[in-house]
Amino acid sequence: MSLITGLIMLAGVMFLDFFRTLQGNQDDVTVEPVIQKEEIEAAPVLQSDPLDLNGTATSENENKNEASRIRISVFGNVLLHENVLKQANQALTGTEEIDYAKGFDFKPMFSEVKDLIESTDLSLINQASLVGANDAPSALCGYPAFNGPSSILDDYAALGFDGVNMATNHALDTGGEGWKNAVSAAKDKSITTFGTYQNKEEIHDIKNKVINLNGIRLSFLSYVTETNMRLLVDEDIGIPYGAVKGGALNKKMIREDIAACKECSDIVIVWINWANDASFESSDFQKDTAIFLADAGADVILGNGPKALQKTEWITSDSGKKTLCSYSLGNSLCTMQYIENLLGGILIFDVEKDESGASIKNVVIEPTMIEYDETIRNIKLIRLNTFTEDRFDSHGSNVLYGKGKYSWLTETINKQIEPLFMPAAYR
Repeated sequence: MSLITGLIMLAGVMFLDFFRTLQGNQDDVTVEPVIQKEEIEAAPVLQSDPLDLNGTATSENENKNEASRIRISVFGNVLLHENVLKQANQALTGTEEIDYAKGFDFKPMFSEVKDLIESTDLSLINQASLVGANDAPSALCGYPAFNGPSSILDDYAALGFDGVNMATNHALDTGGEGWKNAVSAAKDKSITTFGTYQNKEEIHDIKNKVINLNGIRLSFLSYVTETNMRLLVDEDIGIPYGAVKGGALNKKMIREDIAACKECSDIVIVWINWANDASFESSDFQKDTAIFLADAGADVILGNGPKALQKTEWITSDSGKKTLCSYSLGNSLCTMQYIENLLGGILIFDVEKDESGASIKNVVIEPTMIEYDETIRNIKLIRLNTFTEDRFDSHGSNVLYGKGKYSWLTETINKQIEPLFMPAAYR
């Protein structure tokens, strides 16, 4: 009897060791790393089905109640002025000759901030001027009726950007057909674009607006309140008008869009192009619209249109929920004349999700400057803390259009960026 008991005990020990070993191997297999940048770029970011949670990865995360976190960066307006086009063309050809038929390379203009693009899980930028309406070399032009090459979308992807907003006041610079061509060109690119719709039905198709990243579902809505080349609002050309005839906000439509997005996502982000072109101060329309969007359920508001750095703030809705609102991040690339229009910011924030829901945290505005020389060449986006007084003195804006004061930069960012959003280097 003792021999049998001993054999049973020995078998039990051997089985327990085997089970523990097996369990350890299973744990090794099911550990899920945070999604890396390379994984995002290897496949389209947008999911075809907003309820598709990337297989079991997200559901396991949710079942374990583990916290997820992603970091997002948002860059301001890109305006492809003629000098920007020329420099990108020369960067590709390596010569002084201008020949748009040979193509463009916009990547060097972002070389000094590439680490900021690559260091976040989701990097976004606002393409303020129209691109892709007509890629024929003779059709490409800068201000006032913009038409840039669609190849800049390829350069954005190569730099590490994941998404581009294209619904702006310049969407109809070449008319309705130009916008349709731009949308078609964008669909063929490997980068996600926002606000690019073929018709009204597509504008309100929520399944095309959801990004799923590391178990966090983000919805993106994009609206235009006016366009430079006006067409009737009711023309079915795929412009996501957020306003009705006469300029009043289409609150019913926007409220319904946000509500639909909230049903299938954790965070709703709204791009909105509003007026107030070159002012540092947000208009009453901007403020009223932001409050409406916050009350409607938006979690983040990305304002664009103004060609100057405006404030970022928290808006508390009627329900007590806080919404992050950047009224304008200014310009990230252009050759506007005055230093006021060359000062901008990059919005950086985290989205964290746990068993209690998702929230916005760790918000920072990284101040930037667009640099160019007195020949309006050597255009590039740089961090403001690398913009020394010597570089300020030799900046093309000061040489060509009047000497400003270097101290103005510090005074302005201290006014435009709240202390809680200021990077440590500027405190």
